[in-house]
Amino acid sequence: FRAGIEDYNNSEYASNIIAQLQSQVEAVAAVDIGAFDQYIMDSATQGKILTISPIMAMSDPLEAFPTGICAIPDLKQVIITNNKIASLPPEIGQLQQLSTLNLSGNQLTSLPPEIGQLSQLKTLNLSNNPLTSIPAEISQLTELKNLRLKGTQLSSEQQKELA
Repeated sequence: FRAGIEDYNNSEYASNIIAQLQSQVEAVAAVDIGAFDQYIMDSATQGKILTISPIMAMSDPLEAFPTGICAIPDLKQVIITNNKIASLPPEIGQLQQLSTLNLSGNQLTSLPPEIGQLSQLKTLNLSNNPLTSIPAEISQLTELKNLRLKGTQLSSEQQKELA
Protein backbone atom coordinates (compact mmCIF):
# COMPACT_ATOMS: atom_id res chain seq x y z
CA PHE A 1 0.00 0.00 0.00
CA ARG A 2 2.81 2.41 0.88
CA ALA A 3 4.47 1.90 -2.50
CA GLY A 4 1.19 2.93 -4.16
CA ILE A 5 1.15 6.19 -2.23
CA GLU A 6 4.74 6.91 -3.20
CA ASP A 7 3.81 6.34 -6.86
CA TYR A 8 1.21 9.09 -6.62
CA ASN A 9 3.80 11.45 -5.21
CA ASN A 10 6.20 10.67 -8.06
CA SER A 11 6.43 13.67 -10.39
CA GLU A 12 7.01 11.42 -13.43
CA TYR A 13 3.76 9.59 -12.67
CA ALA A 14 1.93 12.90 -12.30
CA SER A 15 3.38 14.13 -15.60
CA ASN A 16 2.14 10.98 -17.35
CA ILE A 17 -1.37 11.46 -15.95
CA ILE A 18 -1.40 15.12 -17.04
CA ALA A 19 -0.23 14.16 -20.55
CA GLN A 20 -2.99 11.56 -20.82
CA LEU A 21 -5.62 14.08 -19.71
CA GLN A 22 -4.34 16.70 -22.17
CA SER A 23 -4.61 14.27 -25.07
CA GLN A 24 -8.16 13.36 -24.03
CA VAL A 25 -9.16 17.04 -23.80
CA GLU A 26 -7.62 17.74 -27.22
CA ALA A 27 -9.58 14.83 -28.69
CA VAL A 28 -12.83 16.21 -27.27
CA ALA A 29 -12.02 19.73 -28.50
CA ALA A 30 -11.48 18.37 -32.02
CA VAL A 31 -15.01 16.94 -32.33
CA ASP A 32 -16.67 18.19 -35.52
CA ILE A 33 -20.06 19.57 -34.47
CA GLY A 34 -21.47 18.76 -37.93
CA ALA A 35 -20.54 15.12 -37.47
CA PHE A 36 -21.95 15.26 -33.93
CA ASP A 37 -25.20 16.69 -35.27
CA GLN A 38 -25.48 13.89 -37.85
CA TYR A 39 -24.65 11.28 -35.19
CA ILE A 40 -27.39 12.64 -32.93
CA MET A 41 -29.90 12.57 -35.80
CA ASP A 42 -28.92 9.03 -36.83
CA SER A 43 -28.92 7.73 -33.26
CA ALA A 44 -32.22 9.36 -32.32
CA THR A 45 -34.00 7.99 -35.36
CA GLN A 46 -32.62 4.53 -34.62
CA GLY A 47 -33.80 4.73 -31.01
CA LYS A 48 -30.27 4.53 -29.60
CA ILE A 49 -30.53 7.73 -27.59
CA LEU A 50 -33.38 8.13 -25.14
CA THR A 51 -32.08 10.77 -22.76
CA ILE A 52 -28.99 12.92 -22.83
CA SER A 53 -28.77 15.57 -20.18
CA PRO A 54 -27.20 18.06 -20.33
CA ILE A 55 -25.90 18.93 -23.77
CA MET A 56 -23.06 21.39 -23.29
CA ALA A 57 -20.93 23.22 -25.84
CA MET A 58 -19.31 26.24 -24.27
CA SER A 59 -16.99 28.60 -26.14
CA ASP A 60 -16.85 26.50 -29.31
CA PRO A 61 -17.25 28.45 -32.54
CA LEU A 62 -20.73 27.15 -33.36
CA GLU A 63 -22.45 29.25 -35.99
CA ALA A 64 -25.63 27.18 -36.18
CA PHE A 65 -27.75 25.45 -33.57
CA PRO A 66 -27.21 21.68 -33.94
CA THR A 67 -30.70 20.66 -35.09
CA GLY A 68 -30.00 17.01 -34.30
CA ILE A 69 -30.43 17.91 -30.64
CA CYS A 70 -34.10 18.57 -31.37
CA ALA A 71 -34.58 14.89 -32.22
CA ILE A 72 -34.02 13.87 -28.58
CA PRO A 73 -37.50 14.22 -27.03
CA ASP A 74 -36.45 13.48 -23.42
CA LEU A 75 -33.65 16.04 -23.31
CA LYS A 76 -33.71 18.09 -20.09
CA GLN A 77 -30.94 20.68 -20.53
CA VAL A 78 -29.24 22.43 -23.43
CA ILE A 79 -26.36 24.75 -22.62
CA ILE A 80 -24.66 26.29 -25.65
CA THR A 81 -22.97 29.52 -24.59
CA ASN A 82 -20.47 32.00 -26.05
CA ASN A 83 -20.82 30.96 -29.67
CA LYS A 84 -22.05 32.63 -32.86
CA ILE A 85 -25.51 31.10 -33.14
CA ALA A 86 -27.77 33.63 -34.86
CA SER A 87 -31.06 31.73 -34.92
CA LEU A 88 -32.89 28.74 -33.51
CA PRO A 89 -34.61 26.22 -35.75
CA PRO A 90 -38.39 25.77 -35.47
CA GLU A 91 -37.64 22.17 -34.40
CA ILE A 92 -36.65 23.56 -30.99
CA GLY A 93 -40.34 23.19 -30.10
CA GLN A 94 -39.96 19.39 -30.19
CA LEU A 95 -37.99 19.43 -26.93
CA GLN A 96 -41.08 18.95 -24.77
CA GLN A 97 -39.12 17.84 -21.66
CA LEU A 98 -36.55 20.64 -21.75
CA SER A 99 -36.27 22.40 -18.39
CA THR A 100 -33.15 24.54 -19.01
CA LEU A 101 -32.14 26.36 -22.17
CA ASN A 102 -29.01 28.49 -21.81
CA LEU A 103 -27.97 30.29 -25.00
CA SER A 104 -26.18 33.25 -23.42
CA GLY A 105 -23.40 34.94 -25.33
CA ASN A 106 -24.51 34.05 -28.86
CA GLN A 107 -25.76 36.22 -31.75
CA LEU A 108 -29.52 35.65 -31.43
CA THR A 109 -31.65 38.56 -32.63
CA SER A 110 -35.01 36.79 -32.32
CA LEU A 111 -36.60 33.49 -31.33
CA PRO A 112 -38.94 31.27 -33.32
CA PRO A 113 -42.59 31.14 -32.17
CA GLU A 114 -42.08 27.42 -31.47
CA ILE A 115 -40.21 28.43 -28.31
CA GLY A 116 -43.67 28.58 -26.75
CA GLN A 117 -44.02 24.80 -27.11
CA LEU A 118 -41.36 24.13 -24.46
CA SER A 119 -44.00 23.41 -21.83
CA GLN A 120 -41.55 22.19 -19.14
CA LEU A 121 -39.04 25.04 -19.52
CA LYS A 122 -38.12 26.54 -16.15
CA THR A 123 -34.93 28.46 -17.01
CA LEU A 124 -34.29 30.44 -20.20
CA ASN A 125 -31.01 32.36 -20.35
CA LEU A 126 -30.71 34.65 -23.37
CA SER A 127 -28.24 37.12 -21.81
CA ASN A 128 -25.68 38.86 -23.98
CA ASN A 129 -27.45 38.28 -27.28
CA PRO A 130 -28.46 41.13 -29.61
CA LEU A 131 -32.15 40.23 -29.16
CA THR A 132 -34.49 42.91 -30.42
CA SER A 133 -37.76 41.03 -29.97
CA ILE A 134 -39.33 38.09 -28.16
CA PRO A 135 -42.30 36.24 -29.68
CA ALA A 136 -45.67 36.51 -27.95
CA GLU A 137 -45.65 32.70 -27.64
CA ILE A 138 -43.21 33.04 -24.76
CA SER A 139 -46.31 33.69 -22.62
CA GLN A 140 -47.21 30.01 -23.11
CA LEU A 141 -44.22 28.99 -20.96
CA THR A 142 -46.24 28.57 -17.77
CA GLU A 143 -43.43 26.73 -15.92
CA LEU A 144 -40.85 29.44 -16.66
CA LYS A 145 -39.35 30.68 -13.38
CA ASN A 146 -36.06 32.23 -14.51
CA LEU A 147 -35.79 34.41 -17.62
CA ARG A 148 -32.43 36.15 -18.11
CA LEU A 149 -32.24 38.97 -20.63
CA LYS A 150 -29.30 41.07 -19.35
CA GLY A 151 -27.16 42.47 -22.15
CA THR A 152 -29.83 42.20 -24.86
CA GLN A 153 -31.12 45.00 -27.07
CA LEU A 154 -34.64 44.69 -25.68
CA SER A 155 -35.95 47.96 -24.31
CA SER A 156 -36.60 48.19 -20.58
CA GLU A 157 -40.31 48.43 -21.45
CA GLN A 158 -40.16 45.15 -23.40
CA GLN A 159 -38.33 43.50 -20.52
CA LYS A 160 -40.95 44.72 -18.01
CA GLU A 161 -43.72 43.23 -20.17
CA LEU A 162 -42.00 39.84 -19.91
CA ALA A 163 -41.59 40.02 -16.14
